[in-house]
Amino acid sequence: MAVTLVGSRRSSVEIVWDILSLCGKGGTGKTAIMYRSNLSHSQLVRYLSFLFTEGFLARNTSGHFTTTAKGQQTLEQIAVVMKILLSLRQGGGGEPNDNGNS
Repeated sequence: MAVTLVGSRRSSVEIVWDILSLCGKGGTGKTAIMYRSNLSHSQLVRYLSFLFTEGFLARNTSGHFTTTAKGQQTLEQIAVVMKILLSLRQGGGGEPNDNGNS
């Protein structure tokens, strides 16, 4: 992901989105995930462990990580939230109305 949504550092959600999107394209190896997601080895191990344990990633017969159905659903949900946040960052969000709701 080229643009961070909030602040100058990527959030955990943005990193999870990067990993899930990379693995959703037919499977990806550990080293490719690390370099394409711009993570250190320790960060990579932590995120892969979490995503694998929670059922967002699986390993195919060649040992590559692939996004599961649960991971794909999560990826789609994150994409919706990221689109909203990007819209807010670019000034596309409206001002809240009088009762505090947007």
